[in-house]
Amino acid sequence: CHCNTYTKVYFIKRKPKIIIHHNNKSIIMVVQKLHLSIRAQKLPNVAGMFKGTSDPFAVVTLSTQDRNVPPYKAGRTETVKNNLDPDFIKILPIDYDPDVPLSATVKIFDENSKDDNEEMATATFDVGAVLAAKGSTKSKELKRGGIIHLRVEEAKGSGSLKLKLSGNTLKNTEGFMKKSDPFYQFERKDIGLR
Repeated sequence: CHCNTYTKVYFIKRKPKIIIHHNNKSIIMVVQKLHLSIRAQKLPNVAGMFKGTSDPFAVVTLSTQDRNVPPYKAGRTETVKNNLDPDFIKILPIDYDPDVPLSATVKIFDENSKDDNEEMATATFDVGAVLAAKGSTKSKELKRGGIIHLRVEEAKGSGSLKLKLSGNTLKNTEGFMKKSDPFYQFERKDIGLR
């Protein structure tokens, strides 16, 4: 193929505008950086009898109406152990062109140790409609029971945070002759409607 392809990125009103030149034709995309966050409520327990409660994680797949562009995986959340009302902490970043309709399919699975994860719930959202909704959040009630909530926010600037933590006279929770393994965990707390 003697293709002549190159890309230029311009910034117009602080939003990136990508121009892809291919064989003397130009495709212009105005790209917004967005963050997707997911939570669910009252999911069905698919762990099975005598196996406890499901361990859900979510996978997001993005697709356009263009049949020449195959759906692609935007990312996967962390697994929330033993929980049918997961509020996933991991934020999934995506690129979004407001001129191109984009669908986000959220599939929630029960994580199994043998990699045969079982589907718990699925919902498809129009990204533009979620972004325009009150609180930038939409919810879908599911046929098998439960609700999936998707929040879409414009990505904000980032920075860095340095912390120094220490623990003194921590309680040993492992019992006699064993030592506890203390750790700390950070979580994101949304402010506003969710």
